[in-house]
Amino acid sequence: SKSGALLAAGASQWLMVDIKSREIVRPALLQRDGRPTDPRKSNCPAPLRLKKRKDLPILGQRPVYYTDLDANDHVNNAVYSAIAMDFLPEDYRKKSLRDYSISFFTETGLGEQMTLSGQAEGDGFALQGSAEGSPRFGCRFSFGD
Repeated sequence: SKSGALLAAGASQWLMVDIKSREIVRPALLQRDGRPTDPRKSNCPAPLRLKKRKDLPILGQRPVYYTDLDANDHVNNAVYSAIAMDFLPEDYRKKSLRDYSISFFTETGLGEQMTLSGQAEGDGFALQGSAEGSPRFGCRFSFGD
């Protein structure tokens, strides 16, 4: 801000994915010669590691549109957040957002139909998008001061 107060902080992590199994390649399999990982850290809180859910009630469905896609012909990561906001119940849209976490499970492509599920949990709302019976992303909104 103009006064020097921190307004936002973020962190990014990159990973490798096995193109056949679509599973994340664990860091131990990537390290060679004992090279250390980058010790720099963001001053933002550690991200939640959201898990795939089967217990969330269905909120609705949405097709994947051409304009949702990135250069790899998968839904762009930022679009998942927009989809989640579209399916967040109206009462929650009026609340003050304190925190938001999202986890990506696997890619979603053109022509797939996403099923959005979610429910209130504590001070927030959990939401998950699935296609063809497979969870594609999960997110959690937290509200309050």
